[in-house]
Amino acid sequence: MTIHAAVQEAPQPAFLACYLDTLGLLERLHRLLLDVIKDEFERLGIPEVNAVQALLLFNIGEAEVTAGELKTR
Repeated sequence: MTIHAAVQEAPQPAFLACYLDTLGLLERLHRLLLDVIKDEFERLGIPEVNAVQALLLFNIGEAEVTAGELKTR
């Protein structure tokens, strides 16, 4: 068995179904996180920053990050 033979084999259907379910759960979790951030900013009375911007600022933290690095995150 060579490495090429291992790459050419198709993934099992059960694995693909589990993988897609996991992706769906991650997307749902991300959306719920954005909802929590949005609700917190509304509670604090800060309408200038939306949830996506706040999450980006949190990920940047104290580091100086270029626009290219932000796009790849």
